[in-house]
Amino acid sequence: MATSFRIVSGPSKFDLMAALFSRSGAWTHGTQLVEFTYQDGDGNPKKIKTSVTQVGAEDGSGESWMLEGNVNDEHLTVYKAHFRTDNRHGCIEFAT
Repeated sequence: MATSFRIVSGPSKFDLMAALFSRSGAWTHGTQLVEFTYQDGDGNPKKIKTSVTQVGAEDGSGESWMLEGNVNDEHLTVYKAHFRTDNRHGCIEFAT
């Protein structure tokens, strides 16, 4: 089961590219992280830093992406997201 939240702010297209292609070791050591701000169940903003392990084009716009990676926490939480770089909004889902 997964829980989904609304992304209200996220990385630029350049920051996503850098996070995906700058690899120098394990994801917790040497991988550039990106930050997302999402609204929790009560509507409060929550910031998380994540690695980006996969990116796919969602449509032909060059602005809409399907992302996967890990939240930078002690539990190695996996996430999937649909995210637009033009308005930096989307939806993020955490594996439970």
